[in-house]
Amino acid sequence: MFDRDGELLGILFLVEAPGRGQRRICAPVFSDEHKKEVFKALRRDFARWGVTRYAFAAESWRSENGEKKGLRPSEDPERREIVCVGATDGRSGIAGMRDIHRPQYGKPSLGKLKLEAETRGTQGPLLALLHPRLASQLPDDERTVFVTDVPGSPIQAMGSRDPTTGELCLYAIIRGAQRDDAPPGVEIVTGPEAEDLIRQIQLTDPTLNLH
Repeated sequence: MFDRDGELLGILFLVEAPGRGQRRICAPVFSDEHKKEVFKALRRDFARWGVTRYAFAAESWRSENGEKKGLRPSEDPERREIVCVGATDGRSGIAGMRDIHRPQYGKPSLGKLKLEAETRGTQGPLLALLHPRLASQLPDDERTVFVTDVPGSPIQAMGSRDPTTGELCLYAIIRGAQRDDAPPGVEIVTGPEAEDLIRQIQLTDPTLNLH
């Protein structure tokens, strides 16, 4: 795509689910706020499809000293334009980058792929899409507590709902909890939303056999 168009439009994914093979996804991103919604939708769809591993590619900015200057990478005059790539199976991941060269005259091109060391767990939002968001990422004064109620599941999830995006953020896993166990004022989450969160937990930790 880059060789043809000189750019990547959106975030490109190659995802894989057992028994369903692979599929390609192009997720357009128009702003930081839109990115949050895109990641929320991807987490939901990955859980619904049963995705166990994926790779991605996206254009980005790289700034070596931007944080020291108090600048975002896109605001640093010395920034580098890159294509970042990565892959994860939810337990370990690997990421890298290719510099984008845009000459004044001539065709844009990509530099050599530079891979970073393999990481355990996840790193950054793009390498965390197989994991539920954590309630610890929310401000303390913006939390509403929920507990899931999924019939037939030996566990239920407890956490907080993001007041901005409505996303369910995980705090704890409760074994054997049922609807009647929830204290007053706690939201009971049922249906596809709760089922998707339980599936995400299962993908994160396959030792929790929920079926």
